[in-house]
Amino acid sequence: MKERGKIVRINENIATLFVKSKDECNNCPMKKFCTPSSGGMELKAINEIDAKIGDEVEIETSLKRTNWVIFFLFIVPVLMLLFGVMLGKKLMGTDSFGIFMGFIMIGLYFAVLSGIDRYLVRKGKIIPKITKIIYDSQSKTLKVSS
Repeated sequence: MKERGKIVRINENIATLFVKSKDECNNCPMKKFCTPSSGGMELKAINEIDAKIGDEVEIETSLKRTNWVIFFLFIVPVLMLLFGVMLGKKLMGTDSFGIFMGFIMIGLYFAVLSGIDRYLVRKGKIIPKITKIIYDSQSKTLKVSS
């Protein structure tokens, strides 16, 4: 997937971009998750091509990675909840303890996932990459770099 955005901050080789919403975003049921503000969203991308603040750039991420992120954020927590409920009910025999264990399992899952996320972002495994500069804000020219 390719997106266009404008760089608003840079920290070492990680750039924060503002990506405007597209027309097709208006009909998407996931709009509230990826476009929390009215005009678009901020996301981070690896800046290996030395883009500067104010530059308009193109970023690319693989669809495979996006699908894995969706799976780990939406599907696995439901499975952990169900596993925790069944485990809690089997251990103590009550529904309320089963529900309690389900929420404990989700909490543990997100704690572990948070650590894994920090590691993967640091290694650049799940973060998109800037592939080219579309508009160079320094020279105020359209530019294509790879």
